[in-house]
Amino acid sequence: MSDKIKKLEIKKLLQEYNFLLIDDEYKREVIGDNRSEFLKSIEDKKKELGVSSPEPEVPTEPKDKVEKEPKIKNVNDHTKRKMKKIYRDIVKVTHPDKIDSEEMLDTYIKAKEAYSDNNLLELYMICVDLNIDVELEGEDVENIMEVILLKRKEMSDLETSFLWLWVHAPTQEIKDEVVLKFINKHVNIVK
Repeated sequence: MSDKIKKLEIKKLLQEYNFLLIDDEYKREVIGDNRSEFLKSIEDKKKELGVSSPEPEVPTEPKDKVEKEPKIKNVNDHTKRKMKKIYRDIVKVTHPDKIDSEEMLDTYIKAKEAYSDNNLLELYMICVDLNIDVELEGEDVENIMEVILLKRKEMSDLETSFLWLWVHAPTQEIKDEVVLKFINKHVNIVK
């Protein structure tokens, strides 16, 4: 495979991951903005049905990202050396002592956090943004693909949540059906 094809493959993978991160942010924002209205619909329906129960668990609550985005798993000595080299390459073009730019300062801070978190994937993404060439080995590509698959699954799970289905229901009747299914699942009533 030619170097150009390899670089394009890597760029494609990293852009796909970046798209998934944006998709994740969008979906969690939609869910967060509609959560209270959805919960109010649940409570209204429970009152209408005469159901009293403890509060249901909050559906599909976006987690405060205690753990950052998935990282490349195999962080061995070779990977740590590679990360150090990549980090140094990034610092050469973003260090605040060398570049007077707010954007580069933000990138520098992001790279510093990624390096301290052993987040090789984030370092690769910064390199793409800065047009810094990096060599990915087969293991790296496989790990990136695995992280992408996990992120796709996470997005698929969000899209099948009660709250997401309720937000995207085309009619009020379908919204009511979603609410009723949620109540049936979490309160164990049958209507």
